[in-house]
Amino acid sequence: MEVLPVAIMVLLLAGALLVQATTRYVVEADRIVIRRSGFTWMAIRFDDVAEIQAGGSFSIFNITMTQPAFRAKLRIRRKQGLFPTVVINPREPLPVLEAFARFQAAKRSAPTAP
Repeated sequence: MEVLPVAIMVLLLAGALLVQATTRYVVEADRIVIRRSGFTWMAIRFDDVAEIQAGGSFSIFNITMTQPAFRAKLRIRRKQGLFPTVVINPREPLPVLEAFARFQAAKRSAPTAP
């Protein structure tokens, strides 16, 4: 009967790796969408982002939405929320950083209502 708990743990680990392996980051003009296993797990609006920095750090208050790969990580710090930091590791981090910079530039140059 000791084989059953080990088999369950192996299945859970394989399932977790499969979910991580299917992680995709979709960069849109005003948000980044994190999809896993064909489902949208998280959409982070750039309005809600305080900053995006290269490099990840361990914290119990992070949400880690990474793929199983040794790549550069991006730390997205949101303005509010219980877990204010999301760590991702896209294949190409530059499109995420550029989209966020374009969004911020457009927001600064937009006329404000009186």
